[in-house]
Amino acid sequence: MGVLRAAGAKHIINYKTNPDLGKTAKEMTVGKRGANGVLEIGGPNTFKQSCAAASIKGTIAVISTRAGQSPGTQLPHTALLQTRRIMIGSRLQFEMNRVVEVNDIKSVVDGRVFGFGEVRGV
Repeated sequence: MGVLRAAGAKHIINYKTNPDLGKTAKEMTVGKRGANGVLEIGGPNTFKQSCAAASIKGTIAVISTRAGQSPGTQLPHTALLQTRRIMIGSRLQFEMNRVVEVNDIKSVVDGRVFGFGEVRGV
């Protein structure tokens, strides 16, 4: 939570200790309008609460979901907000991606399939 405070978060609500975080967020904001930005890390079980916490036109940044699950498949039609997925990885992965981008490295995938016995020849 210290990282969030250092990044400028005015209020931090822990979904583990406050399962009704949507209501709590509304109560913490002026006019009970909700948060302009919500950082969603709990996955499908907390996504509806994050929607409730966000203001109209608020942004929900989705950091992670559990494998095979989508966080926002059942959004209410009244949810006038944005969701943004943020991909995370190791620093090494980001460095590799930067090298690929800077050097304009293109992956060569031509659709050919090789049998296990052909691996040495490939």
